[in-house]
Amino acid sequence: MEKSSQSPSIGTPITPTSQNQSVDSSNASKPPLPTNFSKKTSRQVSDVWDHFTRIEDNPNDPRAICNYCQQNYAAGHRIRGTSTLRNHLMNLCQKYPFRLEDKKQKTLIFQKKNIVGCESVGGSNLVAVVFNQNACRLACAKMIIIDELAFRFVEQEGFKLFCSVACPKFDIPSRVTIARDIMKLYNDEKKKLRDYFVKNSQRVSLTTDTWTSIQNFCYMVLTSHFIDHEWKMQKRILNFCQIANHKGEKIGKAIETCLKDWGIEKVFAITVDNASSNNVAIIHIKKRLQIWKSAVCDGEFLHMRCSAHILNLIVSDGLKDMDDSIAAVRNALDMLELLSLVKSCLSKLISRYSDEVKIKNPPEVNSTQSGSSIQEKVSMIDSDDDDSVNMFESEFDKECDEDDALDMKNELDRYFMDRNEDRKQKDFDILVWWKMNSSKYPILSEMARDVLAIQVSTVASESAFSTGGRVLDPFRSSLSPKMVQALICCQNWLRSSPMPLDMSSILEDIETYQSCDLGK
Repeated sequence: MEKSSQSPSIGTPITPTSQNQSVDSSNASKPPLPTNFSKKTSRQVSDVWDHFTRIEDNPNDPRAICNYCQQNYAAGHRIRGTSTLRNHLMNLCQKYPFRLEDKKQKTLIFQKKNIVGCESVGGSNLVAVVFNQNACRLACAKMIIIDELAFRFVEQEGFKLFCSVACPKFDIPSRVTIARDIMKLYNDEKKKLRDYFVKNSQRVSLTTDTWTSIQNFCYMVLTSHFIDHEWKMQKRILNFCQIANHKGEKIGKAIETCLKDWGIEKVFAITVDNASSNNVAIIHIKKRLQIWKSAVCDGEFLHMRCSAHILNLIVSDGLKDMDDSIAAVRNALDMLELLSLVKSCLSKLISRYSDEVKIKNPPEVNSTQSGSSIQEKVSMIDSDDDDSVNMFESEFDKECDEDDALDMKNELDRYFMDRNEDRKQKDFDILVWWKMNSSKYPILSEMARDVLAIQVSTVASESAFSTGGRVLDPFRSSLSPKMVQALICCQNWLRSSPMPLDMSSILEDIETYQSCDLGK
């Protein structure tokens, strides 16, 4: 790493500009270079080595020791750069005499009041902050994930120039370091989300879809949908994994593996398109849920067909009967486009010939022929709606145990006797209504929480691929499947609205702490 001619090196004492920034002169001298270094080396040595000494007793495991606190790190030829050693000096070593950071010195900034996902909401507050190298590295990793940037972005000249002005104290990580930070962030966020699912025994609905990358690798995305305790719809991508092929058995086993990894056993419904392979996958998952004894109504209503796919089939069937008409219109447009190129010649021909050009009317659509096929697909949507209603009623009957059947029946009677809400209101929100009435209908609200989380289409899974285009671009196609999954899942988690804390668990913890204080 070459020294910059415009900024002092890490080992160079900074000339104090005020009394608060004075440096102890007794520690200001730099230690001599280690004897195992040659000053005539062809490659310029990083200034970090002014503060570390190599230990090469074991050629297979060379180490470097800090000249101030004697902490040692691996320093073999396989280690790229000196980021680890530099981070030790700037953030960990308590005896380093040239630290630029003053823990007591704070800076006043205007900080946004609320940040939902990645968007700022509301005004800002004037707060005092201190520089934090780890926080900057974490924010840098999030930037790479959210904005879909290549890892080499942190090593580009423009970004380094910006950081040198905006935050000179920030030690910019290498592309290798940022990749490690991203994997660590993914694992940390995954643990938080998994703990939420396991601790709350959260029942989820799923959407899944399969795609093919530009390298002809098959990928499956699995997305969970649920309503949290604040009645906010949540969507979290669980997996974006590579599978061998698009066969139903492979898809079913991949979903099963994912659910086990996340500790999820309570699945309410799975929304997929009408591909035959998905039927096989649903049968596989249905058997597993029956074994886990967590299937609602024994999995009778587990399979939900994607309404968007059904509508696409309806439109496609309708257009088949108009193929001749559409082809005629397209041919006419092509002819007009070509004729515009020879407009001057045509004007002369028209003046010589007075015959009118007759355009044949396009054939009419056989409404009788297309009506039957369209009606069949419309009936598929109607049957799905009936299934949703039957599922709600069947789950209610299942929940009616003998002990509390009377209370639930009375609750259902009250629900049907209450005045209907005007759903034509523009601001009517069904989730807000259930949030306000959950205490009035405690059992029905839990059922509604599961039913309303069912997705009517797989668009939620399809949109996981990109914020504006194809996610599996050449850069991501060059990464390992594990890294691709980390990038796509983490982007979804960082963009999603935060889930509220479960107050019941917090109250339980408070009671536990109080009992400990009282010696119980």
